Amino acid sequence: MNSTNLIVLALVSTASMPTMAANICARYVKAPTVTVIVDPAKRTYHAVPIEKLAAISEHGGAGAAHDSMTLGLTYNNQQMRMEVGYEVAQLPDGFCVSPQVRVTIFNRQVDVLLPKELPSTSCLYQSVLEHELKHVHIVEDLMADELKKMGHQAQGQLNGTYGFFQRLQDAKPWLDQYRTNMTASFEHRVAQVNSASEAIDTPEEYRRVADQCKQPPKPLTFWEKIFGRNSE
Repeated sequence: MNSTNLIVLALVSTASMPTMAANICARYVKAPTVTVIVDPAKRTYHAVPIEKLAAISEHGGAGAAHDSMTLGLTYNNQQMRMEVGYEVAQLPDGFCVSPQVRVTIFNRQVDVLLPKELPSTSCLYQSVLEHELKHVHIVEDLMADELKKMGHQAQGQLNGTYGFFQRLQDAKPWLDQYRTNMTASFEHRVAQVNSASEAIDTPEEYRRVADQCKQPPKPLTFWEKIFGRNSE
């Protein structure tokens, strides 16, 4: 299971609703831009009693299970700040407006919870850790790649998007709507990545974690071959 908190802090400059051909404005203002900055994630490991892992897992998280016990969990949290400003040029009959968007993904925290009772050198501990690192790869690396890719797509959609307004204050609803749409797009992409992380937690993967550490049966002794092995 995987848990993400996405907090959106929107800072929007005032500005409108286009009223004439945008190609006029391309000569007077900087081209519209989208800049996406994804800060590195900070990863922390925690030793947690198995009983507490079970209680925590009821509230979400991505993790490994063995014999119906939760032995590991991975959580990720991040914040997104979207600043939608503009460059403006005043013409005799109105204002040219060019959106300038900056998206920052910050306070990226990945917490990996591992069983306190298991020695870190044990097979089962290492198997659980291997499973949790699959979640880590998705919420750290894939998350960053997908958000940067989202930025490139947003830039492509914004190319050539200028606004012309008779009153500068009329640009605000236009920029507000763009901010709303872009925020929803980024939130949707984050949700998709988290779903990919959660998809790792399948019965087959849990069996693989458990089977990886099963001890091979001891060979039968001469007398056990004749009389059978004691079932104690």
